[in-house]
Amino acid sequence: GIRDTSVTGVQTCALPIWQNKMKLAICLAFAMFLVKGIDCKDEQEKDLNARVSDLERQVKDLECPYGQTKWRRSCYFFGQGLVNWYQAKFKCIFLGGHLVKIGSGSEFNMLRREANNAGLTGLVWIGANDIDSKGTWRWISDNSLVRSPKSVWLEGEPNNKGDCVALDLDKDGKWRSTWCKYKRRRAQFICEKKPSDLDKSVS
Repeated sequence: GIRDTSVTGVQTCALPIWQNKMKLAICLAFAMFLVKGIDCKDEQEKDLNARVSDLERQVKDLECPYGQTKWRRSCYFFGQGLVNWYQAKFKCIFLGGHLVKIGSGSEFNMLRREANNAGLTGLVWIGANDIDSKGTWRWISDNSLVRSPKSVWLEGEPNNKGDCVALDLDKDGKWRSTWCKYKRRRAQFICEKKPSDLDKSVS
């Protein structure tokens, strides 16, 4: 069997909101040792497995690196340099993420607010594009279709002139399709990282 003191040890590891990744890793290893290395009763083993899963979730939900903004379970980087869409794409990859995918109205509102707080102005690249198939807009992060309401686009957009999308912060963050590499069309950008990508960051 297993003594109650071991279960208490896992409970102790699971309680705090961890800010030290090493401590959390030690606790996770300890919990996995208990589950895999000791002959537990069914209910106790089930409880320990649940606590291990919770510790794994806490690892994924660690705070974002310095200079990035956390919202729900993603980290966002607001890039102030002026670049074309392809350059922005590779800057986000370098940071371990991708150009942002906007999945809801609340996320859109958050991005407009935080972009303004970060000092971004004018055009800001996001991950939507129709590079592969004209008129079929997809997100670069997962190749899923862009399913945005018409109201987020500027009047007359999207048009057939450009293949990449930027938020126009001078127009309340409305979406504008524009040239991806045209030398005069340079913009700031927003990167997004999912929890599983946090440890790929370049500090």
